[in-house]
Amino acid sequence: MAHTQERPFSDVGPEYDFIIVGGGTAGAVVANHLSAHGRPKEITKTKMDTRPNIEIMPMTYDSPEHPAKSRGIFSFLNVLLHSKSRGTVRLHSSDPSDSLITDPKYLSNPNDYAPLRSSLELTLRIRENMVEQGYPLIELDLDIPEPGEDDASLDRFISGKRNRTTYHYFLDMSNGSRQ
Repeated sequence: MAHTQERPFSDVGPEYDFIIVGGGTAGAVVANHLSAHGRPKEITKTKMDTRPNIEIMPMTYDSPEHPAKSRGIFSFLNVLLHSKSRGTVRLHSSDPSDSLITDPKYLSNPNDYAPLRSSLELTLRIRENMVEQGYPLIELDLDIPEPGEDDASLDRFISGKRNRTTYHYFLDMSNGSRQ
C-alpha cells in the first residue's frame, strides 16, 4: 500500500498541519495553551484573532440521529468553533419543572457562513484526494456541492437538512421573580 493510501489526508498540505497539529484535536489545543512548565500561557488578542474557527472530524457513521442506519459509513462532521449567532433560552413559567423555551437561532448571523464555506471547501478537497487515491467513496447525498461552486450553493448546503450543533449548552440565570 502506498504511503499516501495509508494517510489519506497527508496530501492536503499545510491545511492538514494546521488542522491536526495546530489545533484540530483537543490535545493540540491544550498543548498550545500550556507553557513548558504546564502553566496556562497568557492569551493575547493576537492569539484570540488567529485561533482556529473550524474543525473537521472524520466520522464512522453518517448521522448521530440514526447511527444504526448509517453503519459502515464514512463521513465528515464540519464544526464551527466560534459562532457569532446567538439564541435565547427563556422560562416557560414559574414552575421549575416546566421545560425551557429554547431558540438556538443557528446560522442567524451571516458571519457564520464564511468559515463554514471554507470548511466545506476543504472537506471537498479531502474527499477528492481520497477518491484519487482509490478509496471507494460513494456519494449518499446527491445534494453535495462540487468543489469550486459559488457561495450561494455552498450556503444552501450548509443551511440545509444536515445542519446541527455540537455545542454543550450552558445557562446562568436566576429563577423566579425578583423581589
